[in-house]
Amino acid sequence: MLLNNALYSRGLKLVIFQALNDDLTIPIPTRVIAGAGPFDFSGYATPAAIPLSIRLDTDPVETLNIDLSGVGDINAVTAAEVRDAINAAAFTEITASLEAVTNRLQLAYTGTENPRFIQVYGDCAPYAMFGQGFGQRMILSDTMKSIAETPNKKEAEDITDMDANGREPTVTTDSYRKGCKIVAIDTADDPQIRALIDGGTLDDTPPDTLFDQTYNEPTSETTKVYFYMMAFHYQYGEGTNKEGQIENYVMKLYRSCVGDSGEITHERPFANRTYNISATSYTDENSVLFGDLQTGTISVVNYEALDLENL
Repeated sequence: MLLNNALYSRGLKLVIFQALNDDLTIPIPTRVIAGAGPFDFSGYATPAAIPLSIRLDTDPVETLNIDLSGVGDINAVTAAEVRDAINAAAFTEITASLEAVTNRLQLAYTGTENPRFIQVYGDCAPYAMFGQGFGQRMILSDTMKSIAETPNKKEAEDITDMDANGREPTVTTDSYRKGCKIVAIDTADDPQIRALIDGGTLDDTPPDTLFDQTYNEPTSETTKVYFYMMAFHYQYGEGTNKEGQIENYVMKLYRSCVGDSGEITHERPFANRTYNISATSYTDENSVLFGDLQTGTISVVNYEALDLENL
């Protein structure tokens, strides 16, 4: 029997982050779940024109205005009222509805294509709790220096007792995986990743004209956002390889994550930023339990066809 040629992973090509649905499932084009309401839109200056943006794969972004000027109470807009306003705006091949069990607002692609990714963002998205209030824009990073992954396990345990004759009945319990701990180190300043992981607020148009952009750290009352993360690694064959001689890409999908920023030091070297992330088991919309991590290989041709860098 011939052995297959060994393959070796190295480096990081791309890392992608996206907030989970409001029910903590992964958003897919046929199922994007927002909140159940009521939603307070009173802080928005023009309720007759609240931008909402939807993008499928690398297609052009479609941004339409959602009109909530006729709702019963702008302080407590129902999920049904937001559903009707989104459908009235008439996005291309996108239908809004209410999820059958929870009455959460739901978006679904209804066309004949087979898109893999969907993004929902814009001013309307956080009000309606898309992405748990963060929105569901995909954040791409090609500047990650490293991702260190350590399994989090419940270790095997010996349970022992002693009977009257001095014998020791023993049961050894099974160990099991509870998820993993991830330490990701980024070489660049990326406030979008910080906002997603830490829960801070990013302002592209701050009132003080001295700044082009500001980032404010979260408070003690900030609610964490759960997200998924995809990391793509290069894979090479045995022997000597030129850097461009890539055999495959390895994709790691961490299905359900939450995290914090670690320390950062400003000194003569570049200031790398550390993110401490916990990945746990994942339950999908059908209550099926999956592990924290899925690993797969993608051919160079199929990876390039995804055009991930342009999401």
